[in-house]
Amino acid sequence: MAKKQHGPGNMPFPGLPGKLMDLSLLSCSASRPATVGKKLPPLQQSMKIEGGQREGHPNEIKALLTFALRDQKDDADGFQIIGKFGVTFKNAELPFSEEEVETIVKRVSVLVVWPYWREFVQSTTTRMGLPPLRVPLINPMYLSLETIKAPKRKRIGKPQKTDS
Repeated sequence: MAKKQHGPGNMPFPGLPGKLMDLSLLSCSASRPATVGKKLPPLQQSMKIEGGQREGHPNEIKALLTFALRDQKDDADGFQIIGKFGVTFKNAELPFSEEEVETIVKRVSVLVVWPYWREFVQSTTTRMGLPPLRVPLINPMYLSLETIKAPKRKRIGKPQKTDS
């Protein structure tokens, strides 16, 4: 018997019906003032999530996630990186319940898109002639249906080698 492959179009999530069918970067932008040297100003990150069942398609959920990193000064000409991602989930068997829709839109879609956002920020800052900016990993424990936030972390030097 052939082993089932996972990937877009066949990626189940434990405890939830449905599969991830599509993940796309829909739009992006990046800008930096010419005066920014090799050190970035303090930045703030934001996230906007929209989505739900597609009208007339109760077995399909679409989510739009917009992530932004901006200069804290909120200057229109300041440093910023923005990425808008689209995610589609489908369930072949039954329509999604309201609870499943909310969980998939507000939690699962963030967990799916976050690694792509991290890579986008890191590669974009490098292409802007800046040191790579590393967005922290997201901890699923900090994702709730009321508020979505990433924990604040201090960047500590290189990991210490341990004797094995």
